[in-house]
Amino acid sequence: MDKVKRIENGIEKGYKVIDRLYPIVVKERLRAGEVLFNRCREAGIKYVVHKGAILSYVLYGNPFVRKSGDTDILISRADANRVKGILFDNGFVQGYIVENPNTHICEIKKYSRTEMVFQASQSHQLAAFVKKVGNAICGYVNYDVNMDILWGESGRHVDMDSFLDDTMEIDICGIRLCKLKPEAEFIAMCMHHYKDLNSIYLLWKCGINKTELEEIYLYVKKNIMDLEYLYNISLKYEVSDYIYYCISKAYEIYRDSVLKKLSQKFESETGKILLDCFGLCDLERKCWNVDFKTIWEAEDIKVYMEPLLTAEDFRKIQLNDRMM
Repeated sequence: MDKVKRIENGIEKGYKVIDRLYPIVVKERLRAGEVLFNRCREAGIKYVVHKGAILSYVLYGNPFVRKSGDTDILISRADANRVKGILFDNGFVQGYIVENPNTHICEIKKYSRTEMVFQASQSHQLAAFVKKVGNAICGYVNYDVNMDILWGESGRHVDMDSFLDDTMEIDICGIRLCKLKPEAEFIAMCMHHYKDLNSIYLLWKCGINKTELEEIYLYVKKNIMDLEYLYNISLKYEVSDYIYYCISKAYEIYRDSVLKKLSQKFESETGKILLDCFGLCDLERKCWNVDFKTIWEAEDIKVYMEPLLTAEDFRKIQLNDRMM
């Protein structure tokens, strides 16, 4: 059995054994967004649903395999207020779920204005939206509204109005919605995974999410992309170095010839600088003092991170803890 099948079968087997209720959760989340999808279509607002059930459908032919805690949508920053209005009209609020320590009943706690301003200004997304739906299995649904494929620390923005031209309509669980075409979807996925693999805050709090390099490997092996077009639009949006990093790291783990060939196509001197580092901008970038395989296999990544972090890095971690 080849490597791709082993990964797919392992994840699928885990899904079947562990969580037979998850399809109910996915369907409830998508139903909660159906009004948003329809009104965006009617108003000509460009959007896509990405990651989560959509990526699960693309990678495994099944929207219920890849687990996630929310639904992510990607829009243009110019449409943020209109999308917020639609979500508010449909019963969403900007907040998060907390458990009352006295009653042990979950409830929604709204973000403060300071928290919402911080998240909108320091990241690529709005403060999360949540809605109570009253399903016994899935009592609440969460929506993340992303306005860029870059992150706050990058100091620049991608032209999302143009990026969102690369979309297509599909039907998932009986809900009609928009997703990115394969090349743009791969770029958006890599940009998300690059952030996770390089954010000082996320690495410190969560370590490395090993499924992310699996997903990059599987997406490339599915062979559903026009690789020349992928390369050209990554240059257009000035993200080719980040794509190179993701493909190269996936090759380090999976040693597949297709990954190697694609990595060579994306190789650049500026891209190679990123390979042995972490941090999301030049000012905070640090060079690992061990190889990536050691980091990948580490039980506690903090052992290798802590000697490299500054007082300012720890201040930022604490600030994100309070505000995000």
